[in-house]
Amino acid sequence: MSSSMTNNSDINTNENKSLSVTQQYGFSLDNLFDIARHFLKEKQGSKAIQLKYDEKLRFVALSKQATIGKWEASHTENVGLLDVVGNDRKQSWIALGDMSKEQAKEEFIKLLLERCPMFQHHLEAHHVENEEKDRLKKEDEARRTLEQEAQRVRQHELEQVSRLEEQKKKREEFQRKQIQEALNQQTYPQFKTYAEQQFKDNRQAQDELIRQLQEQHFQQYMQQVYQQQLNQQQQRRIKTSMEQQSTNSPPSATFSPNNQIPPLNPAPTQLPPVVHPPPQSLTNGSKSLEETRTESTVPIQNQFESLSLNSSLQSSARSDLSPSKFPSVQINNELSGSQQSVDDNPIDNEAAMNPIGDLSSDDGTRAPASMWTRKDIKEFKDTVRKEKDAVIKIGSGETVTVRVPTHEDGRCIFWEFATDYYDVGFGLYFEWSQVQSNTVTVHVSDSSEEDDEDGEDGSNQEKKDIEKGSRTSNKPPKPYQDEIVPIFRRDSHEEIYAGSHPYPGNGVYLLKFDNSYSLWRSKTLYYRVYYSR
Repeated sequence: MSSSMTNNSDINTNENKSLSVTQQYGFSLDNLFDIARHFLKEKQGSKAIQLKYDEKLRFVALSKQATIGKWEASHTENVGLLDVVGNDRKQSWIALGDMSKEQAKEEFIKLLLERCPMFQHHLEAHHVENEEKDRLKKEDEARRTLEQEAQRVRQHELEQVSRLEEQKKKREEFQRKQIQEALNQQTYPQFKTYAEQQFKDNRQAQDELIRQLQEQHFQQYMQQVYQQQLNQQQQRRIKTSMEQQSTNSPPSATFSPNNQIPPLNPAPTQLPPVVHPPPQSLTNGSKSLEETRTESTVPIQNQFESLSLNSSLQSSARSDLSPSKFPSVQINNELSGSQQSVDDNPIDNEAAMNPIGDLSSDDGTRAPASMWTRKDIKEFKDTVRKEKDAVIKIGSGETVTVRVPTHEDGRCIFWEFATDYYDVGFGLYFEWSQVQSNTVTVHVSDSSEEDDEDGEDGSNQEKKDIEKGSRTSNKPPKPYQDEIVPIFRRDSHEEIYAGSHPYPGNGVYLLKFDNSYSLWRSKTLYYRVYYSR
């Protein structure tokens, strides 16, 4: 009985040791046994481990007991009498008796730790490696979690930004509709009267003309609102710049009037009359509305005088658009704050619009140009090709300037142009000079000549340059020029660009067609210029 108690205490001690080993290195019993077998197989016979014959028999028996179980005759083949090693291994296996597989694994690991201290370092290295793998795995999982969370946050922010943008667009669209409805309600009686004069017996044409005039009126109003905002921003920038200069400069510094930036005119608070394109007329009351759209070039020719190259401005007796022919239509558009007020009596003598698009204002400021586009580009080109000197080829890097003097009988200039295949730059300037002739001329220059002309412009002060000498000192200053439409690239190969501008006075209009940005392509230009009486 005492021997059984001793065996039980040994088993408990061994279990405690096995448990401490598994807890120390973080391996299960099966993993420790596999590591021990591979280590013994690799290191046996080397300097790392030297085993006696009995210890080798013990390791083989424990390995068999741990993997197969208790010895049975069916597990081994008959060993011959002369096979001493085989008989010794068999007897060592039989001696283990009913030892369980777990006990055999524990005994194998403990025996290896006792006979080879290096195995402990091997286990520690495995333990560190596993800890590092676990740490990397946890970091990878944490990183993926953070990325997923960040992705969700970004997606939420994008959705929020998109939602805000959508709300902003809807709000702006709603405001635009409110403004347009207010303007349409205010201008409808005047435009209706004008449309009835143009198309007396064609209700559909009247409605279409009213719609076009109201749309242009709205676009011009919005353009003026945007210009007012730009002017305010520019004034703030100029004010900030001047304050910085005054802060950084010494108190005794003075500024010449020529070096100061001229103040901007205040933005208008009252909507000026719309300058609309020449209305289309119907020669036959049975023509459809689509015919009036596609044949718009013919009515323009009938209503306004055409200006051809190298020909004087001749008035024609076939059309008469004098102010006495049509009654003037007056428009007054005012917006205060965020509300649009519709006046019951829209007649206002301060701003008047007549059928030929003339603009008058009491403050003496120059009227803005009105521009629009048309889609019948093919018909326009076919018509212009038949006219003399109405097609110009602009070479690469060149700028063509069409000089159109004001006519003594004219009140407004109209233009329209298109190109083949590619776009072209366009801008409109007015030169304040005495009109010597009514002849329209064309001037072709490259980019370098344009730069020289800019430097010698009458609007800029002449600056002395020692290296240039006095080659420009004998040249008279050029007339002052006003920029009416800045030069921008226009998609004139896709649609016709047209516009009008009331005469600011006597002088010469400069229609600039800029191809200086193109180094390889030349452009074919189709253009027309008219004036109205």
